[in-house]
Amino acid sequence: MTQLSIIVITKGIDSDMTNLFESLEGQDYKEIVLVNETNSRKKPDLPFKFKYATVPLGSGFSIARNKGLKTAKGSLVAFIDSDEVASPNWAKKIKKRFSNKKIDVVSGNTKIHHKNLLADSISALGFPGGANVGFDKMWHVDSKGFTDHLSTCNCAFRKKVFNKVKGFDNSLKSGAEDAELSYRLKTNGIKIKYCNDVLVFHKPRSTMNSFVKWNIKRGRANFHFKQQVKQVSNFISLRLWSSKNILDTYKFKKEIVLIFPLLFFSFVFQELGYYLEKSKHAKRG
Repeated sequence: MTQLSIIVITKGIDSDMTNLFESLEGQDYKEIVLVNETNSRKKPDLPFKFKYATVPLGSGFSIARNKGLKTAKGSLVAFIDSDEVASPNWAKKIKKRFSNKKIDVVSGNTKIHHKNLLADSISALGFPGGANVGFDKMWHVDSKGFTDHLSTCNCAFRKKVFNKVKGFDNSLKSGAEDAELSYRLKTNGIKIKYCNDVLVFHKPRSTMNSFVKWNIKRGRANFHFKQQVKQVSNFISLRLWSSKNILDTYKFKKEIVLIFPLLFFSFVFQELGYYLEKSKHAKRG
């Protein structure tokens, strides 16, 4: 019988996690594996059943995800963020997709609830997982529903896939581990099935401070991604294409007044993060 392990990566325990666990109650899975980036080994006191693992502070996303994969026992593994809520039958829909033996990787759909104009405009920029502009406006999806990108905030795999690609890249501590893994899946001939009914809801980013910090972190991650992938011209072309799609989608909506400057500042702060990380890397020599 096919069993599904759900892996949740977090850095500390907060109230958002209660919302996530409640959304998973009664769903069709074998276990929840909670991986916490912390220097404490004390298991959180939460009123839910879960398997607990830790990685030291500073380990980053990839090491935490690989720890989750090592801990999980299911033949299928799914990742969901700690600040998300799963839609009803999310796990069941994942398992149904894998009843097709030709599918090894699934990337799901991510939406963000309305909050205010700034939050809605940030959500229109397509992260995470396509967010409110739509996955297929951020990454190419072919006529059969296959794509060459996955978002680790909502994705699932046959665990055997990781034996072939050797898991996530542990050098990527700040992010971009999903883009780098997607690249290796493609080079290994492993297709990713995009499933818009495998839906989660992500917590909105609603302040400029969080927006700036997020983009600086993405810029730092981009530096390490480029070190691993080398040729990134296709990824630059993809971002230009997706930016055009965002502007076309929102050109007659109120969010457009903020989308223009937000797109500009996302570029500026990602470049800042990139060069900060590049400088840090050069000093280490």
